[in-house]
Amino acid sequence: MTNITSLPDHLARLKFEIAALETRAAALKRELIELGIGSYVGREYVAMVEQYWRSDLDLSAVRKKLGAEWCEANSTQKQIWAVRTVLRGELRSKHLRRTA
Repeated sequence: MTNITSLPDHLARLKFEIAALETRAAALKRELIELGIGSYVGREYVAMVEQYWRSDLDLSAVRKKLGAEWCEANSTQKQIWAVRTVLRGELRSKHLRRTA
């Protein structure tokens, strides 16, 4: 059985490690992008640099044009689970749920 009090600490440490890895990955991606569009072959992997267009919908303009009712009628909702970690000293006591 997992020690519940250690879960937040393990999660927070892992998130810090992931952030450091994402920073390193972003730097490598920038280097590849600077090389331009193409395929770059390594010993084990191939990195492909591509460029494409993505369209984003301006939801404020849609609501203004079609109305909030239309947006609500044509939207879906789903429940999302979220787990945040903060240092214990940064968390106000009213938000702290203790398990003992």
